[in-house]
Amino acid sequence: MEEVFQYAPIADILLLLLDHYTPEELKEVAPELRKLNPKLEIAVGGIAFKDIPKYAAAVDIVVTTAPYYAKPFDLTTKIDRL
Repeated sequence: MEEVFQYAPIADILLLLLDHYTPEELKEVAPELRKLNPKLEIAVGGIAFKDIPKYAAAVDIVVTTAPYYAKPFDLTTKIDRL
């Protein structure tokens, strides 16, 4: 946590890959970080797809690997001559 506050004032993007932080903790920390640097964009990673709505209120960017573990999706394309 100390490093987060140390680098927040000078960072363009602060990537919080802190999967051990709860959404509630981030909701408390994010406003304090934005006070240090109003241009800051805060990201969090390692988030399960089902948990994205819980984190979205506290951060600007959510990084997830959910698409890599999703079931295959069959896309069909039809091209018609004009």
